[in-house]
Amino acid sequence: MQTSRLYPTSLEALIDVARMWVARLAAYFLRSGVADPAQSQRAALATIGRLARDEASIIAQGDSLALIGAALVLMLGVALYLVHAPHLGAGIR
Repeated sequence: MQTSRLYPTSLEALIDVARMWVARLAAYFLRSGVADPAQSQRAALATIGRLARDEASIIAQGDSLALIGAALVLMLGVALYLVHAPHLGAGIR
């Protein structure tokens, strides 16, 4: 299979892996009762898309939790500063 120079070498490897996944999943769907090869390929692409969406959702939730944690640590620092701030006289006690 000749590769095009449209993509860098690292992307060509990923494209080959994606094609392999689609081929394997399409073969699975053909074995499991889908009669039309085009329909089995569509089911394979839909399955890969669903898996990618689920994985992206998990990553986004982790990023959100990390940002919430960083904001809480920042607020804790601000609260401790305000309690012990020398320019506020006795502080907030």
